[in-house]
Amino acid sequence: MNQQSELDKFFRDHQYLTEEMPAQQAWKQLERRLDIAAARRLRTLWVKRMAVAAGISAIIVFTGLSGILHGRGTGSDGFQLEVVGNTADYPQAVMAMALQKDFTAQAQGIREGEPGKKFR
Repeated sequence: MNQQSELDKFFRDHQYLTEEMPAQQAWKQLERRLDIAAARRLRTLWVKRMAVAAGISAIIVFTGLSGILHGRGTGSDGFQLEVVGNTADYPQAVMAMALQKDFTAQAQGIREGEPGKKFR
C-alpha cells in the first residue's frame, strides 16, 4: 500500500503541470504549421484531380481521333454533313457539303494496290 500512496502523492504534487497553458507564440506557430500542411494537402489533392481529368480527356480525344481517322461511325467518306430543313436557309452549310464532296473525291485519287496509276 505504501507504493500506491507514494504514486498518488506524486500525481497530486505534479498535477499543476498538466493544467499549464502554452505561450501564445507557441499556439500561433502551431496554427501556422497546421495551415501550411492543410494548404499543401489541398494543393496535392487538386493536382491529383486535374491529372485524372487530363488523363480521361486525353483518352476521349485519342479515341475520337482514331475513330475519325479510321472512318468508324461516319460512312466511307469520313465526315458526313446533313442539312435539315430548307437548304435556302443554310447557304453556308450547302457550300460546306459541296466542299466536303469535292475533297473526298480528290482524296480517293490513288489507292494502294491499283497498278498503273501515277501520283498527281
